[in-house]
Amino acid sequence: MLIREANRSHEHEVIEIMNQAIMDRKNAYLEIFNAENGRQWYDSLRAKAIKFCVCVIDNRIVGWGSLTSYRENRGALSGNVEITFYVHNDNKKQGIGTLIIKYLEEVALRLNKTHVVAILLDDNEASQILLTKKGYKTLGHFESIATFPNKTLGHLYMWKKLRGHES
Repeated sequence: MLIREANRSHEHEVIEIMNQAIMDRKNAYLEIFNAENGRQWYDSLRAKAIKFCVCVIDNRIVGWGSLTSYRENRGALSGNVEITFYVHNDNKKQGIGTLIIKYLEEVALRLNKTHVVAILLDDNEASQILLTKKGYKTLGHFESIATFPNKTLGHLYMWKKLRGHES
């Protein structure tokens, strides 16, 4: 497994992974991305990401992750970053999410960030378990805030203080 910087050549596979998550209701998007809005989403993420990476096995993208500003342009919060990660459905439970999180946390530490925030739907048990194992704590729960056609879910805010930084 290798972690690489995401680039234009990874767009199709990253969008495919994102569309899997949309179909599985693992994020708050209601419709899968087509070629046009998928490219807009991808370009927007590349532009705003502090770090945008892919995980590669045998020249195939099996996961991706990003660090973005938490509450952009608010100076008092500039020491914090938001972490996002997704793994291809065919490659779950293989340590890919763990590797992406570890890599992005190391990047955050090198950038002198003090806290990492993960925001996820409250029924995403796999991510909750993984983040908890990695030392994240649930510090916010907005119940019944995400409305889907057949269900309403909450939003969890999970947080981790990075090593070597004092509050």
